[in-house]
Amino acid sequence: MSDPVFELVGLTEDEDSPVLLGLWSAAASPPVSFEAGETAPEIPVWRVNIPDDEQLAEQWFGQGEERLRQARAKLAQVAPRLDHLAQLNVDVGATSFTLDTIPLPPAEQHLLDEVRGWEDGTGAVAFGFGDDVMASLRKLQEAVRYYAAAETAHQGVVLGRTTLSWLGDADTVWASLSTRRQVNMHRRTVNLVVASKDATIRLLFLTLQSAAKIAASLSTGGITAAAAIPIAWRYIRDVLAELDKLEAVKQA
Repeated sequence: MSDPVFELVGLTEDEDSPVLLGLWSAAASPPVSFEAGETAPEIPVWRVNIPDDEQLAEQWFGQGEERLRQARAKLAQVAPRLDHLAQLNVDVGATSFTLDTIPLPPAEQHLLDEVRGWEDGTGAVAFGFGDDVMASLRKLQEAVRYYAAAETAHQGVVLGRTTLSWLGDADTVWASLSTRRQVNMHRRTVNLVVASKDATIRLLFLTLQSAAKIAASLSTGGITAAAAIPIAWRYIRDVLAELDKLEAVKQA
């Protein structure tokens, strides 16, 4: 099958973006249709492309669900690490030591460098790095603006499409003569999309909360929570990348 198994259609992101949760592949192409002339909702669509082999489809769904579980577990590690760094900063500030003399993980060290660089005007954020990050955050906000549109497709044809609203309304359209297997696969898709949507919402709030913590605990007062959003986003990316490398080493 040439298409990725799990696609997030309507958002263009690099493959390492936290928005994709290590599971979805960004796709700028328009969603496939049930038939010629029909179009999908003009909102981001989470699509699962299933194969002919039922056993293989089950395997892929299982792998996707496990990868999403791992992504959520990694996101849960960001806040405690940031809290520890903030507390460490307070403890060090009460003594004659500095954080420069304490070995820190690369993500934390990069975070401190970004904060200092912003405050003295030499950091990447101060020179426009934040523009790219804010663009990514706007895409994240767009991803959570509507609750979800989930598609299950096979060989370029939609088998089922469900649009969910924030109020809990669900509207499902089926292809003609859908089989019981296809209906069950689509239900699996919807469950996976709902879990992914919840994770992206958590990611958005985590970014905003992290920015507030950075401004309050790691800055000398020269950076606001709003200005710290690009730094927080980069920190989250760095932590997730670090955890991915550790996982790869363990597997090896």
